Amino acid sequence: MYGEYGYMEEGELGKPYNLRLLRRLLPFARPYGRIILWALLLTLAVTALDLAPPYLSKVAIDRYILASWYRVEVPRAPEPEFRPGLIEPGRDGRFGLISGGSLDSLDPRTVHRLREAGTLSRERYYRVPAERTAALGDTDRTDRVFALEGGGLAVPLDVLNRLEATELSRIRRADLRGVAGIGLIILVILSLAFAFGYAQHVLLERTGQLIMHGIRLRLFERMQGQAMRFFDRHPVGRLVTRATNDIENLAEMFSAGAVALVADLVLMAFFVLGMFYIFPRLAA
Repeated sequence: MYGEYGYMEEGELGKPYNLRLLRRLLPFARPYGRIILWALLLTLAVTALDLAPPYLSKVAIDRYILASWYRVEVPRAPEPEFRPGLIEPGRDGRFGLISGGSLDSLDPRTVHRLREAGTLSRERYYRVPAERTAALGDTDRTDRVFALEGGGLAVPLDVLNRLEATELSRIRRADLRGVAGIGLIILVILSLAFAFGYAQHVLLERTGQLIMHGIRLRLFERMQGQAMRFFDRHPVGRLVTRATNDIENLAEMFSAGAVALVADLVLMAFFVLGMFYIFPRLAA
């Protein structure tokens, strides 16, 4: 109805979320289906690349930064838990080493039972390659250090950390190279994610503006074909809002909301796939 200043209050137009209204937008988007498909593929690529750096950071921490092994008494180790190749045997045949990553693949109850029985040590070790043992100096005379069958020494971490920084960096040179390599891979992945994200943004923004251009033309033609009494019932300001702001909101919903929804669904699918399929196979 009209107010004191000629203002017309608009009645309720319908539900705020109506799927039938969204379906009416499909004919305007159909001519740009190939571009939209490319944008969705880029969304999948960006989502996959966004998941890679956290996993690579985990690999860098577990395999290089906090690389550690545990001593195992080989004769007392039960066969079902320690499958072939899981333990690197010592030269004397009494002890061996198992990596922290391999230990994580075992049942926690089995790990607890083996530690309570003394078969598996709680002390963390570091595997020093044979070509780096000279940097240890007199440390290899300690009774807690033992030689490995494939060459090299198993050294407790507390003993290793007492070395000078230069000697420690010489021993852990392979770990430093591994961290640097993973850092380079993460840098490449982030660069690709930025490039794909930029291309996706450009495609969606251009497609959204083209779709909105078609909607605006159709709406303008529709308003031009109305009788004069139509403009008596509908204020000009409201019609201008329909042709500008409301259509711009549709473009924002297409270029941001719809893509965010697809990205979240893909991210959830990757999480479910990794939880129930990928990670159990990696741990096996």
